[in-house]
Amino acid sequence: CGMLVAKPVVAQEVKEEYTVADARLAFEELRSELYGADGGVARMQTMIDSQDFEGLREITKTYDATLRNGKILQAKAFLPKPERMITDFTSSAITFDIVGIARNCEPGKENARAASRYLNELRTDLTSIIEQEQYTLVIGNY
Repeated sequence: CGMLVAKPVVAQEVKEEYTVADARLAFEELRSELYGADGGVARMQTMIDSQDFEGLREITKTYDATLRNGKILQAKAFLPKPERMITDFTSSAITFDIVGIARNCEPGKENARAASRYLNELRTDLTSIIEQEQYTLVIGNY
């Protein structure tokens, strides 16, 4: 004689609907990092200009995670696969840019000129990712 066993009901994940506003906000966050007076790029430039290598060391400790695993990842969600691959490649380059900045602010190895060169590379790479916005998948590429 078989016994009936009730299976627990598991809530299914509901896929979140993205809007044009969500996509624009994600890329606006990246533009703010690049061009905003309070963005990470401007803060690092100020630190390089004032040779605040200690402050620069502190920001580079977390900036890669903040930028790549936060803001870039959010923006990437709105892109089709080919552009996601480009963004992944460029995102990896951003890690090297930030590592380059960090290396040039280590005690005894402070080099504002080299740090500035890596910051310019970061600007270029971040601009490249922002340019991918035109390929967003949300509502007909807005």
